[in-house]
Amino acid sequence: LTGTVSEAASPALKDSGEEATEVERLQSRLKSVEARLKGASEARREWGLQEAELKQAMSVLSEENSQLEAKLAREQEKLSKAREAKKKAEAEAGEIKEGWRAEAETVAEVTAELEASR
Repeated sequence: LTGTVSEAASPALKDSGEEATEVERLQSRLKSVEARLKGASEARREWGLQEAELKQAMSVLSEENSQLEAKLAREQEKLSKAREAKKKAEAEAGEIKEGWRAEAETVAEVTAELEASR
């Protein structure tokens, strides 16, 4: 903008009273625009600060998430190994029980033969 506020007034104004009123109106409007501009600049600065804070918080959360995902993967691996060990132990227990049954049958047969031979 160039010139003064009084130069921006309408050239059709002939009375200095009307011109002064127009100048006051324009000055008031200028102050209002300047205040809104200052407010917008302050809001933009605040938003920038909030954006930086949010980005920092997201970075922290992302790091924590990565750590938790790594921990979850380790725990899932442990669980998988524990399940495999359980299956193996159950299979061995089944084999042992089968062996005991076979031994019990042998003992029963031998006992029956001993009693029959008496």
